[in-house]
Amino acid sequence: MLIAGICLTIKIPDSDLNVLSMLSHRSIITHSILFPFLMHFFLINKKENPNPYLAIFIIGFYLAIAMHLSADMH
Repeated sequence: MLIAGICLTIKIPDSDLNVLSMLSHRSIITHSILFPFLMHFFLINKKENPNPYLAIFIIGFYLAIAMHLSADMH
């Protein structure tokens, strides 16, 4: 699940290039931890018995964002 989370979400920060043309590249919306945080908040924190596989997937999402942003800095 961790690898799936990374592989499926690594390109999300660059979605502003294609889909959201009104946003500039590296906008605060797509190049931040906003999406994984919202998923974590609503799908893990708000649930009484959260799905552990979903939690691991979201951790992979956080890692994918971190890897993408570190590659952008380089």
